[in-house]
Amino acid sequence: MIRPTAVLLFSAAMGLAQLEPPRLGCFLDQAGLLRSVYGVRANFILGPVLESGVVSAACSERLALVKTEEALEWLDLDAQLSRRWVAPSGPALFGLSPDGMPALVYFPRTSEWFRLAQGELLPLAFDFATPDGSVLAIAQPDANRMAAVIARDGRLWLLKVRLADGQLEEETELDGVSAPLLLRPDGAILFASGPGLVLRTSNGAERRTPLPAHPAALDPMGSRWVHLGLAEPGGHMALLMLENREELYRLPEAPR
Repeated sequence: MIRPTAVLLFSAAMGLAQLEPPRLGCFLDQAGLLRSVYGVRANFILGPVLESGVVSAACSERLALVKTEEALEWLDLDAQLSRRWVAPSGPALFGLSPDGMPALVYFPRTSEWFRLAQGELLPLAFDFATPDGSVLAIAQPDANRMAAVIARDGRLWLLKVRLADGQLEEETELDGVSAPLLLRPDGAILFASGPGLVLRTSNGAERRTPLPAHPAALDPMGSRWVHLGLAEPGGHMALLMLENREELYRLPEAPR
């Protein structure tokens, strides 16, 4: 005979398992620790550290792309290592596809471009970047094209390039845009403007979000979430990207 108390305890345990908060994504802190984030709006929980010694990262609900000093890693939904490639030292730029899957990788120190497809890291031949220019952000708006923001001659430019042959299709100067910035797959650009952020949509409209301090880093945290690393006095915030507005939330501080 099963006692009622045991049934209640079992039911409560099952209920807690079903109420486990959803994983929103992850972010890279100033100490090079990749931290997972769970929860919903205004109610976040920091999960365990996924990896240490991280130089660059881009996250979604489905995966994390991680650049260490010597390797590029693909972590799956359960934060398990799915793929690993030897990579040049230094940082990397990532361009995720609109569905949050990996797409493009750029290594600034060697000016090498790669495309992630079916678990393989495939080299791309691009020659649109001049020697005196630097790539600040990349994105893949669709399966056939990539976009990049490049700093050249003291100005910023938005380039759109065909993936099949590296042909430059469009080049537009970005007036009033400053780093740090993030290029979204939908063509929008999120960039710093004093102690705040500006979202410039693909049709040129702008929306502004005030911040308590200047943003020092902008990184994908999830398909609709952006991680903001703040300059002094520091801290981390999460920006929810909605169709007609943005919502700003403070992330909890990690225990020291």
